Amino acid sequence: MSIFDSQISALKKKGDGSDSLNIERMAAGYRLGSFIFDLKNSVLLHGDTRFNQTQKQSEILHLKIANPGVAISKEQFFSQIWPEQYVEDSNLTIHIHFLRRILEHDPR
Repeated sequence: MSIFDSQISALKKKGDGSDSLNIERMAAGYRLGSFIFDLKNSVLLHGDTRFNQTQKQSEILHLKIANPGVAISKEQFFSQIWPEQYVEDSNLTIHIHFLRRILEHDPR
């Protein structure tokens, strides 16, 4: 499991430490632990802090959240996020790095 997967999984766990998922689907996105993921506006909210995302970062996070417990390969990310386009591995790496930096701000 990658570090990114671990961070997503940690956000999905309930506060009691159980492995039960704590993802709440909302009208405009998801609640992930102490974050709110506004899919429509490509924003992660943490309290009063707003983290704007690019459309691709939002799509990457949504793909991961929508497939809990599933290991998503690089090839799957590329085919889903950048269909019919040639994209260097570094593009995915940079987007995931940005998301990880945001998710690491979770105070739990």
